[in-house]
Amino acid sequence: MRNQIRAGSFTGTGAAFHLEVGFIPTALLLYNITDGNICQTWFDGMTAANSFQGANHASTQFSVITANGITRFEGEAPGRTLTGLLSFTDASATVSGSGTSFLVELRVGDTIRTPAGREYTVSAIASATSLTISSPAVGAEANRICVRRQGRSPGVTIGTTMSVAARVYRFIAIR
Repeated sequence: MRNQIRAGSFTGTGAAFHLEVGFIPTALLLYNITDGNICQTWFDGMTAANSFQGANHASTQFSVITANGITRFEGEAPGRTLTGLLSFTDASATVSGSGTSFLVELRVGDTIRTPAGREYTVSAIASATSLTISSPAVGAEANRICVRRQGRSPGVTIGTTMSVAARVYRFIAIR
């Protein structure tokens, strides 16, 4: 196996998400650089959603967390069915969802395919149930099961503890 190191940053959304680095790391170091008050360390083989956490709190500086931590992510093939139902309004670029997880399952640039065979590119994601497509919908489609055309490369799933909305995080992934 070839050793690899990836470093980067992301901005939290308030939702858990997949951090794709192109491989499953053997170790991940993750830091909140906006507040400087929390960091997590994770090693492959740890129980799902666990990590070692350092926090700037008087009562708990270092601990093992057992929820909302980090989990290995194997990646996904293209053609994944999205959670929930999507609704497209004719001539509108706004897409609404019911029971959807847009913040977790989609990212800007992804292509959504509807049952009618129409494809739309995601240009912005406002919430778990609202997004914008790059051009207005052609025809109305209500409460549809849709497919994400892009696959996902391997990495880790970051829990909500390290995905606070509008906070910037830096990471180092090592294999």
